[in-house]
Amino acid sequence: MTDHGSGVLEVIRFLARGALFAIITGLACGVAAYTVALRVRPTYEANSTVFAAKAAVDARALGVLLPMPAPLDANAYAFAATSDEVVSKALEILGYPSVHASDIQAFRDSIRTSVEDTQSASFVVFRVRAGSPEAAAKGADAIASALVAWDTARSRKSLTRVADSIAAQINALKEQAQALTGTEGNVAAQLLRENVNLQLQQEGNLVVAKALANLNTGSLEVLQPAAPPSSPASPRPLVDTIVGFGVGLILTYGVIALFEAFSRSRRQAVTPAR
Repeated sequence: MTDHGSGVLEVIRFLARGALFAIITGLACGVAAYTVALRVRPTYEANSTVFAAKAAVDARALGVLLPMPAPLDANAYAFAATSDEVVSKALEILGYPSVHASDIQAFRDSIRTSVEDTQSASFVVFRVRAGSPEAAAKGADAIASALVAWDTARSRKSLTRVADSIAAQINALKEQAQALTGTEGNVAAQLLRENVNLQLQQEGNLVVAKALANLNTGSLEVLQPAAPPSSPASPRPLVDTIVGFGVGLILTYGVIALFEAFSRSRRQAVTPAR
């Protein structure tokens, strides 16, 4: 018989020697895992998905030239979702009368985020765990809505700054026009006409900037609200029982292997050399 064949036979004999003990231990571990799983309070997980556009709104389609707020990378949105500002907003949506640091940390620990990228858009998926299906779904919806609100506020702040800058430019142009009004000559008249035309253009840009700032101009949208899960995420008694049984088998054969290796080395140590 080849060495390979004899090695296989040795493995089979080893498994057979400890089979009864391994099965008994595995069953005991499986029953123990099942019993513990039944006593552990179940935890439910709900998912919500936020759509993140990769391209900003093109203001040129409105006939104006405005620097629009650029959307963030999806990973940046996922990171922002766990910030104190966004988590606090989510807790307010959930109806917390007052938000403390411990509440923020506890809710943050229950959130898991992942990002899925496509060529034209990204998706931020939130997984929130809680003690009931309804609480998990409400938590997932709250963090998604809080992130959308945060991005909308970010865009509005940017457009408000743009509007303020345009208003300052218009005031400067008006001052220049007043200075040119009393000046004679073709050059002054040409400069005044250009000034007036630029004022009209900037006034149009200002109207659009203010209008966009008052609208929902963010790059995010809740694509898939959360639904209450029908079964807990943990514990899972059947899975835990199978895992417990497997752990029992591994531990049993590990102990047997160590015992046999120790016995073999001890016999070799006491056997007199020939």
